[in-house]
Amino acid sequence: MENLEKSNNGGSDRCTRLKNNHSNNGDDRLSSLPDAILINILSLLSIDSAAATSVLSRRWRHLWTEITDLEFSSESSAFVDCVFGQLTSPKLSSFTVIIKLVAYNWESIFAHLCHRNVEEIKVCAEVFFPAPLYVPASLFCCQSLVKLELFCIDLDCTFTANDVVNLPNLKKLGLHLQDEARDLMKTLFKSCPMLEDLYLLFDFYEDEHFVDIAAPNLKTLFIEITSERETSLDKVMINAPKLENLTILGSYCFYCFVENPTRLVKASIDLCLGPDRNNVGMQGKECCNEISKFIKGMSSVSHLKLHSFVNLFTYFISVGNGVMPMFHNFVYLDTNLGNLIGWKDLLLSLQYIPNLKHLDVSKIWFESVEQMDWFAPEFVPECLLSKLKIIKIKVLIENDKELKLLEFILNNAIVLEELHIHCKHYHTRKESQLWNEYKFCEALFKLSKSSSTCKVLFEGDFINASRNDFKNGVLACQVPYVE
Repeated sequence: MENLEKSNNGGSDRCTRLKNNHSNNGDDRLSSLPDAILINILSLLSIDSAAATSVLSRRWRHLWTEITDLEFSSESSAFVDCVFGQLTSPKLSSFTVIIKLVAYNWESIFAHLCHRNVEEIKVCAEVFFPAPLYVPASLFCCQSLVKLELFCIDLDCTFTANDVVNLPNLKKLGLHLQDEARDLMKTLFKSCPMLEDLYLLFDFYEDEHFVDIAAPNLKTLFIEITSERETSLDKVMINAPKLENLTILGSYCFYCFVENPTRLVKASIDLCLGPDRNNVGMQGKECCNEISKFIKGMSSVSHLKLHSFVNLFTYFISVGNGVMPMFHNFVYLDTNLGNLIGWKDLLLSLQYIPNLKHLDVSKIWFESVEQMDWFAPEFVPECLLSKLKIIKIKVLIENDKELKLLEFILNNAIVLEELHIHCKHYHTRKESQLWNEYKFCEALFKLSKSSSTCKVLFEGDFINASRNDFKNGVLACQVPYVE
């Protein structure tokens, strides 16, 4: 106990002040509570604060050893070992530790936790911790576990093909896995029948991984894959018929549903790494083609974020890529485009989203600013005619070709309520930027519109204005002084 108190001077000081206040105020009402209630209160504190209450009185000296929730934020591994050496509670509800500067004796810690039938384990670092976190295979047989999160750490997993995974009660799992965890990935998810929330971070450097996520009760899935390869051959198979929320970040790779999830409501696909957007090879095209098929399997989705370096809408409408399903529940789309070709492909794709109400489009601004000529499509999507109420376009280049696109939208969006335009410039002189912005804004507000109630809003580097500011052919708005 002496060593524990020495490693926890801050907590002891706080509790000493608490003890003095109790003495000054007369009756100690807190200490009059039953032990069970006091232990529950102590379990809500960090372990250093809970242990520091031992100095209050003889009654409090050992109460903290019966707590069931442990939260560490200590740089001392000896302190953690000391705490486990004095705990008397046979079962632990949760164990949380934030890694700072020193390594812990993880093999001993996990052995203690499994022995006490812990329900929740959370280990993370304030920043990425380069020292490996040793995880024994026995942890993946801790049948009492309901929640397991090991993040921001280099996971040193000793799991082999001969080891067994048995997590029958696990509902939430979060792991940061690398190439060395191939054997674990083959069986881990199939051995968690109650799994509902899954968060996976992958760092792949070697070739061709196969991740089989078979989870019959999974509702939320988050996957982030980083790879040093331009286009990954990694395959992720998802068999989660009850899936409701899906997030995928990182590299392009091959995703597929074993069975299309009919309960999927929200999906976010953000492929920020992958094939060269200006030179997609055969392997990259095959990957993009498979991703478009994967997204087509989300026909029940209502909210979709789709960001990519490659124009995936081309693959949605391309010949030989399967039949495009109707997305009747789809009401919100957030996507990015590189140029006017992307806009045409998007409008062609919108014919399969008849009930879309909100469209956010951002431009990949660092792509070439060269534009093709704008030619209106042969038909107008049904959602643009009768459903779309809000359209937001970000990082739009100000030229006549973009204005023709906006004219097409305003002429056909009959029920549109708001059109937000956010512009960026590629000029060097501030005077040129300001003038170019003013002229584009003026031209925008002159465009006719089918919806009499539509608000047209402009936001630039210098000018923020609405259509109401344009009266009698004059744009009445304040502009900053430019030196």
